[in-house]
Amino acid sequence: MKKIFSIVFALTLMFVFSSCNKPVTPDTNEVWLSSLNEAIEHGLQTEEASLLLTQEYQGIHYALIAKVGGEVALARINKKDKGYLWERVTLYLGIPSYVGAEFTTESGEKIPIIIGITEKTSKKVKLERGSRTVVLDVHNGHYIGFDLSIKGRSFTVTVIE
Repeated sequence: MKKIFSIVFALTLMFVFSSCNKPVTPDTNEVWLSSLNEAIEHGLQTEEASLLLTQEYQGIHYALIAKVGGEVALARINKKDKGYLWERVTLYLGIPSYVGAEFTTESGEKIPIIIGITEKTSKKVKLERGSRTVVLDVHNGHYIGFDLSIKGRSFTVTVIE
């Protein structure tokens, strides 16, 4: 059973890694809005999704969103002279506890990200792999970790608060 789970998990990761290099937007019309909040509201309405959490990383705002069935996706809100633009950067995924993805920014930087789900009452999780330990805040049972590649061994996830 473990071997089947490992194979399914590996195939899921390959699918995620291959699908996350370019933004995935539901419509081809770019809609630039005047504020971050307007862009988030427009994105949620377009995606027919709810907002789980937002987080800023290196000056870019990210939103973890969910469909009614529980599948989650990651979007980013880009700011330029035109205003704010919502872009979904992953496909919708059903994730067992966490899934890793890597995507390329407009500047060409590759950012590895981990998106995870845990108990709704949790406040923090600890991700451990070898000597590397990272503590992430949990928001309503969800967390995002930036610059956390899962190439090689996976993380052990422990709820610490």
